[in-house]
Amino acid sequence: MPPRLAALRPRSTSRLFHVCATCVAYVAFLASATHCADDADDPSPAKTGNMPSWAGDTGDTGDTGDATSTSEVPEDDLPDDQEFDCTTLPPIPNGYATLPGPAAAEDFVFDQSGGLVSVKEGSIYVAQHDANAELLIPGAFGSNTAGTLMLPDGDLVVADVENGRLIRISPSGAKTTLLGGLSYPNGVAVDPEGRVYVAEQDTGRVQRVHSDTLESGVIAEGLLNPNGLAFSPGYGTLYIGSFGGGTVHAVDIDSAGAATNLRIHAENFGLPDEDEDGPGDEDGPWDEDGPWDDSLPQDLDSFTPEQAALLVAACEGKAPDDNCEVEFAGDGYEGWCVILASSDQICWPFGHDGDGDDDAVGLDGLGVDVCGNVYVTQYIASILWRIDTQGTVIQVADFSGDTEWIPNIRWGSGLGGWDTHSLYVMDRGQDRVFQLDLGIPGVLPPHLIN
Repeated sequence: MPPRLAALRPRSTSRLFHVCATCVAYVAFLASATHCADDADDPSPAKTGNMPSWAGDTGDTGDTGDATSTSEVPEDDLPDDQEFDCTTLPPIPNGYATLPGPAAAEDFVFDQSGGLVSVKEGSIYVAQHDANAELLIPGAFGSNTAGTLMLPDGDLVVADVENGRLIRISPSGAKTTLLGGLSYPNGVAVDPEGRVYVAEQDTGRVQRVHSDTLESGVIAEGLLNPNGLAFSPGYGTLYIGSFGGGTVHAVDIDSAGAATNLRIHAENFGLPDEDEDGPGDEDGPWDEDGPWDDSLPQDLDSFTPEQAALLVAACEGKAPDDNCEVEFAGDGYEGWCVILASSDQICWPFGHDGDGDDDAVGLDGLGVDVCGNVYVTQYIASILWRIDTQGTVIQVADFSGDTEWIPNIRWGSGLGGWDTHSLYVMDRGQDRVFQLDLGIPGVLPPHLIN
């Protein structure tokens, strides 16, 4: 979910290089452990036993379709080590595949057993390739969760937006609060040492906490609505997307998790120049060929009552195309007054960060391939962008014909039919993911590293 613009995000949706040869090893069933702590009762969960399984055998389960539990993938079925030549990238694909089944969620992760794990409306689901999602743990969280990843031992770590916490949960349902008192925790990243990084959007900062010792600290601050997080190859750089500012920052992370050299990595996402005349001007970013016209909601039902009240009040006494500003959590967001299909007039701030710059706000999930190229989803516009290692931004895919909400992305695990060279894009509005065959693998997550 967006940061301060969380109060502006629709609730329902209808819509070069480092020359290298990167060797990545995919191995399942790491030697690791689960913990049996009650929520927040055990400050330092011990690691004993075997890798936990999210294969659907947790006992109290239900089913969203006709899928059944599957057994763990034998090690003989794991993909071989591979090398990738980054001197020449494959061409951008012309289209993508739609795979129904996974439970629609803000984020998701591929597990060590060939499943896709996601948290939908507070419950944890797993989906096998070409199968409907299976309910694993009902009511594990409140209805509003965000970043979802796995720790090196296979436990899930989830950003509990509703309660301002970062939660660790095992397949048995045992929970531990890793970090509390957060103001809109959203994107998360995990390094091989078990440190978890979380974007705290309403405070404009990124925090780090160790999943075992619970040692924590702030690694970046002064950001505008930080959202998606992703690591570079080698885990030496953390990329931070900005939902409100339309930028991607980078910060260097050393082996101890200390951060230095916070900087802007990319900020031009291809939107038109600022147009003072608003959407009614045929040369402006709101004309019928622009990226925002088709993104407007149909009516106020697309927003929470709080969101609708803010947007309507900002245009009271104004005419269509007049400039307007929405204030939320002390920050102002500039936009124009527009008429919805329902005849309601609202202030539509997307496309502006309040500083008069036409940045691509709505940047959401991040991912990085093995050559160091950064990929970022754009909310509402439903565009996937790629930033090369020189900071050049190009459009990779446009999903706006199928959805208005592509929150997060993950590369396939190579297990259970999920292709390592394909990027999977969550459709937040329906139970499905899109598969984009990029022909290049992503940075291997810690729970799959040998």
